[in-house]
Amino acid sequence: MLAAANRIADPNVIQVGRSLLIPELGDVGHHTVVAGETLWELARRWYGEAQLYPVISFPNHITDPDPDHVEVGRVLIRPGLNYRHTVVPGDTLRALAEDHYGNAEMFAMIAAANHIADRTGSPSGRCCSSRTSPTSDQRAREAGAGHGATG
Repeated sequence: MLAAANRIADPNVIQVGRSLLIPELGDVGHHTVVAGETLWELARRWYGEAQLYPVISFPNHITDPDPDHVEVGRVLIRPGLNYRHTVVPGDTLRALAEDHYGNAEMFAMIAAANHIADRTGSPSGRCCSSRTSPTSDQRAREAGAGHGATG
């Protein structure tokens, strides 16, 4: 469903050069849930697409599979969706999550933001056919900031 919405034929392969949204967690807004709000409705209001509700549920540790239910009074993190990354050879969703969040297991949030239906992280590590443009940390390492190359 999500792959089709973003015109992705194979959710395990992402074209080199494709621009991916990387949800931002550093400078986020907050929202207190009121009666009648759902994750679907919040995603539609905040991002223009109800299918992006996992971008809200993952960082807020909401495990209830029903996007029509969210606890009234709960304060939610509202991730930003304005950082883009251009895929380069060797990228995987897990590597992107590690680079951007320090936690490879957060790959599912990147998948959700980009309408990639397969959120398993692809055990082979080849979820994407490319690698991201270097983060500032990667550029520092590559410039000889005392760290070895990452793989």
